[in-house]
This record gives sequence, C-alpha cells and structure tokens, in this order.
Amino acid sequence: YCGGNNVVARAQAAGAATAVHGPGFDIDDGSYFGVDAYAFPTVEAAGDFLRATEAQVSGCVTPATYQQPESEFDMLEDGTGDAATWTFVEMPTSTYAVTTEADDLLQVPMDILVSTQADGVDFSLTISNHAWFERHGNIVLVYWLEGYWGFSQGGDPDWAFQPTTEATAAASAVVRTQIVMRLTEMGLL
Repeated sequence: YCGGNNVVARAQAAGAATAVHGPGFDIDDGSYFGVDAYAFPTVEAAGDFLRATEAQVSGCVTPATYQQPESEFDMLEDGTGDAATWTFVEMPTSTYAVTTEADDLLQVPMDILVSTQADGVDFSLTISNHAWFERHGNIVLVYWLEGYWGFSQGGDPDWAFQPTTEATAAASAVVRTQIVMRLTEMGLL
C-alpha cells in the first residue's frame, strides 16, 4: 500500500514462518477472489503483522501513483492506444471490524483510479480490491475480492464488478469454515 512493503515482506518482518498463496478464483459475477494464509510463531507476531498493515495504510496521506504501458495493462481494444500509458492512483483505507468469525479482522478496501488518453479520447476505470486480514490465533488468513468497474467509455462491460463489504463477507464465508476446521484438526489453531 502506498508504495510500501508488500504483504509478504510485512509478514516476513513480523516473523512469519510459513506463507501459502492461493487459490484464486474467477467468480461468475466478474470478480476475482482469493485467500492466502500466514503462520506466525506467536499470537503477538500475528497481531504485529496486522498492526504493520494498518500503519502502512493509515500512513498513506498521499496516494501512490504509478504508470504502466497499454502493452502490459491491455485494457483497450487491439489497435487502439497501443502506445498509451495508463496512470494508476491507489487510495486504500483501513478499519478494524467487530467479528465473531476471528480474533481480529482488519478490513482494507482500496480503489485504484486508472486513466489514460489515447487517440484524443480520455479513458478511465476503477479497480477495487477489498482485502480482509483475519487473525485466528497465530494464523492470519487474507481474503481478497477484486473487480473492475466505472468504465468511462461505452459503460461497464458485462463482466464489470464493484466489490462491497457484503460481497467480501459472502466470498470469505464460503471458504473460512473449511480452512479453520482443517487448521484446527492439524493442531495449528
């Protein structure tokens, strides 16, 4: 967030012993959902990871801005704006939420405003990513739901999706029970 350490680096800095990435799923509504898991040597270290994430987000007084060529982002139709450069502006927020599903829940919704100009036409859209950091003892599960929406030209395509808190809660509920049950059966929780 805001050009700081990524989630893996923050987990390593807090002493993560293990990280499992994925799986990720394309969902029929146009969203992309995934879950990652991080194991820490102590409950305190897992809490440090959440606090480091929250501190990084709350320290974002100026949104991170970066650019990517159309050849890598590939959002325009072939033959349109092949030499265009997209500008990305990240705007994350964070809050600890009350939950009965975990020991702690840090919610980090982030909108990324994306824009370019190609062939004299302005194009823009929003990429939204809702990341939930759930601490279960010394294990942190990170759920994330992502969608593209708010297209400026031609309206939203059929696959456009704007993540919400409710959609993130529903997606995480589908996998949480099995993950927590398996971790418990293995003696990790």
